Amino acid sequence: MIFIASPVFSQMEEKEWSLIFIVNGSNSLVDEAIKDLKSIASVGSSDQVNILVHFAKSVKSKGFMNWTGLKTFYVKKNDKYDAKEAIDSDVVSQIKSKESINRLISELKIKFPARKYMTIFWDHANILNRPPVSPQPPFADPTYRNELLLKFEYYKAILGMDENVMDFEEFTRVLPKVPDNSRFTPILSFLDNTTFVVSDLKTLNNNTSDILLFDACLLANLEMAKILKGRTEYMIASQEVIKASKSHRYDDLLYRLIKNPLQSPSEFANLIMSQFRKNNKHRALSLIVPENISPILNELEEFSIAIIQAINKKSISIGDIGLIRNKCSSLGEELSDKKTIDFIDFLKKFKRGTSDRALKNKAKHLLRLFRNNEIVKINHPPHYSKNLNGISIYYPDFSEKEVDEEYVKITPTKSWNELLIKIETFN
Repeated sequence: MIFIASPVFSQMEEKEWSLIFIVNGSNSLVDEAIKDLKSIASVGSSDQVNILVHFAKSVKSKGFMNWTGLKTFYVKKNDKYDAKEAIDSDVVSQIKSKESINRLISELKIKFPARKYMTIFWDHANILNRPPVSPQPPFADPTYRNELLLKFEYYKAILGMDENVMDFEEFTRVLPKVPDNSRFTPILSFLDNTTFVVSDLKTLNNNTSDILLFDACLLANLEMAKILKGRTEYMIASQEVIKASKSHRYDDLLYRLIKNPLQSPSEFANLIMSQFRKNNKHRALSLIVPENISPILNELEEFSIAIIQAINKKSISIGDIGLIRNKCSSLGEELSDKKTIDFIDFLKKFKRGTSDRALKNKAKHLLRLFRNNEIVKINHPPHYSKNLNGISIYYPDFSEKEVDEEYVKITPTKSWNELLIKIETFN
């Protein structure tokens, strides 16, 4: 479990806001992460705003933050994130369960109480589904290999291990199948907890945050909104690939919050949206209200059942559906990720592309629900040309003929999952 203990920080008096940044720098984005942490520290906490940073770092830096490990900081103005000032200890060996992120947030909320909370998850686009590990090295994906190597070196540094204990190639060979009593089991626990994954989200308590921001790619999707229902009032994320350390001006956002700490979560969420629009000429950001997602999920289930029945009756073919899907842009193509499409765009194209009147009407009804239930708001920057509407759904093009198991676990409804499997099997 996460253990946080410091005689300096006994429970503080309640403030207006507590912001909790959970930042994964144990990957190729460590330099960008440090840039954002410097931006956060240029403002620091105030008498009405707590700023907390939990940072995983796998390599030492020259000068600034010259340490490795998992550390949590109460950020003061011009903070240098000195390891001696951390309010917790290195806890890699203590992280045993998928509930570690939830326990960390819960502990910080107790120690730094506030009337309003915001949690920021900062990580890679593969925050949701990590690339599969090849059973035999070298890995086909050099980027993933390099990131895994960073994690491996980080783990060794934490435990003071040397090459006589294990080497990287041996590590990669045994990683896919590791028995519970293996000497490698702690490494898997470490890997599962330093990179934020969707299973962590499922452990979050209800009302964890008023605002939950993903500073990561491709996460403004229906699957994530379903998981966060009841856990946050507002979810902010992008459907697209965004640039690390260049998407949000944290110094400006924190300055504006500290200047007006009485602003509501709704006001601050809209301020984040507005600032992102100014700073990103070619990317859009989504503001999603998970609490309003239930009618969409219910109707999507009915829609999926109707499509399956129509396929069985041969009033529509899987090929027809595939043609409609392929008219929608895959949102992660910059990362060779063709797993998600804009859901509203798909519904519009489905409505126009099918001659089945019952299916056409169901697509129309889903579109009306999106318009009438204030589920998603998207800020299109000036001169924005992409046909995005603010919320995506998992629907790969199946060019690789495989369903991503991590997404299958969280598809928004049972019948949508069955439909995807039916389409994938056909292909």
